[in-house]
Amino acid sequence: AMASRRSSLKTMHVRALALIALTLCLLLTACTSGGEGSRAALYGSLGELVGDSTTVILASAGEAESKQVGEVRVVAWAINVRKQLFPPGLGASPKEAPSRDFRDSTGRDVGSSVIVWQVSGSPAPSLAPGKLYILFLRPTEVPGAGSNEFYIVGGVAGIYEDSGDGTQYRRASTDGDLTPELLTEASLR
Repeated sequence: AMASRRSSLKTMHVRALALIALTLCLLLTACTSGGEGSRAALYGSLGELVGDSTTVILASAGEAESKQVGEVRVVAWAINVRKQLFPPGLGASPKEAPSRDFRDSTGRDVGSSVIVWQVSGSPAPSLAPGKLYILFLRPTEVPGAGSNEFYIVGGVAGIYEDSGDGTQYRRASTDGDLTPELLTEASLR
């Protein structure tokens, strides 16, 4: 009984630490100090953004739901995956986490949905229902979160919004990242 109690306490402790880590990560990508928010670091290249990401998708935003995650209120977006992209260097950073593959056994993209978290009330640009995006993502890794729950890398750095023609996507961030202003699917091959 004592060993079981210790194991239970250890599990609770690990979960609490993971929740604190997520809270700090979300706060670092969305604290307000001007512009869209201040972050721990700006991206100096597309390669850095890709390296910190484990999943890159072409997707449309659906409905959003507000939820509390520890001390942070997040907006959980239902995202419809249209295509998964595999740019060179994906997940190359030391913080690599497992990627989710949205292709079937023949390598074709399959329709799928994921949940993407954004910090609620952040001054950063928010996703909008019905809009197309290229999103750079990482799993939330929060205990109890589904394997289909992600956060956007670098807060707004990982958001590229359709410029209107469905072929070019404009960087949402104006924080000073040195990633390209425009992306296409071809630029991520």
